[in-house]
Amino acid sequence: MPGEICARGIIGNWIQGPELARKSYGAEQVVNMLRQIEVAVANGKTTTQACKEAEITEQTYYRWRKEYGGLQVDQAKRLKELEQENAKLKRLVEFAGLLLLLFEIQLPPLLRRRILRYADGIMAQGFSR
Repeated sequence: MPGEICARGIIGNWIQGPELARKSYGAEQVVNMLRQIEVAVANGKTTTQACKEAEITEQTYYRWRKEYGGLQVDQAKRLKELEQENAKLKRLVEFAGLLLLLFEIQLPPLLRRRILRYADGIMAQGFSR
């Protein structure tokens, strides 16, 4: 029944308990946690039990294993850095394409100079968002 009080909050207006809060893990933490779960499974625990002890869901475990499986800590860290750099370069290419499109249109010289000045400012900042 909506509005009924339960252990974690109010049913119907569900409030997450502290154990359901999302946590953010770095690449090194993920690789270490995957190793920890693999060791627990090798020692006879089920994947479900090992994931519960690590405080993650099985779905998260399998997703991480698919992405990070077999990587060393430094390799996982490098993978994340490369993914971030790739995203940055994609934005840069998209921005350059928009600039080229703008210059195909006949623009007044003053507007063209302002756009170039703005683009130079963005490039000088390292194109981070």
